[in-house]
Amino acid sequence: MVVGPFSFTIGDTSNFHEYLRGGVCTQVKQPKVLKFSSLAERLQDPGEILISDFGKFDRPTQLHVAFQALHTFVELHKRNPKPWNPEDAAELLKLTIEKGKTLRTPVRNSLYTPSIFFFNLKKLLRLPSSQKSSSSSSRSLPRVISSP
Repeated sequence: MVVGPFSFTIGDTSNFHEYLRGGVCTQVKQPKVLKFSSLAERLQDPGEILISDFGKFDRPTQLHVAFQALHTFVELHKRNPKPWNPEDAAELLKLTIEKGKTLRTPVRNSLYTPSIFFFNLKKLLRLPSSQKSSSSSSRSLPRVISSP
């Protein structure tokens, strides 16, 4: 019988031979049944997401939706978004917003404001953060949604 995490008892030993020296014990681990949700269910409803940076509470949900949109983009075009390409960035943003609306768990509208996603998409696609000259104005992201 197990008494604690590092000890056990063997019960009545009166029918055994006299104890002479050392013995061998074998730990027998009992199976434990674990249940998991399917991937399809977790994609629609991620449940509780571990927050590792409490300064960025919205980041895990943003990444969850953005990576789904990125996979959809790759399925549609058979390629990753091109770096510095405003059309690809705008389409990825559009797909991200659509994916965010399909989640079972409601996502705050502030996650989908253009400023937040344009900032993250600029980092993802390596787009310039500010336009310094008129020659780089063709690289700016088109406005595809208006903030509520």
